[in-house]
Amino acid sequence: VSNILGARLESGRLIMICCDDLQWADKTSLLMISEVLVSTGSGSFKRVCSGCLFVGLFRHDEIGDHHPFTIQYSYLEMMTNNIKITKIKLSSLSKEDISDMLMAELRLPLRFVEQLADVVHKKTSG
Repeated sequence: VSNILGARLESGRLIMICCDDLQWADKTSLLMISEVLVSTGSGSFKRVCSGCLFVGLFRHDEIGDHHPFTIQYSYLEMMTNNIKITKIKLSSLSKEDISDMLMAELRLPLRFVEQLADVVHKKTSG
């Protein structure tokens, strides 16, 4: 996988990889992601690594100190001297935020999306 990414980056293409729900990823998947990120940002690919953006999304409240993701994240922080890691912590959306999003996307007034916003907020915890 890292060879394919490296070849694409060397050809001048930009790559964005987005992985959601990393709190549910198994150890093997996390190891593969780590290996790809570390190997793509080292050796002969150093000069092209700036063309690669990896976005990993996870729920911080579902990950403890001994979770496989926490272990791999610590490993990445140690191994990636030439790769910038930025951690952004987002808070949950309020019912009002969800209502605003639904009104904008569905082009409906509040009275038509209010119940749906309540359901979405309850099911997703914002």
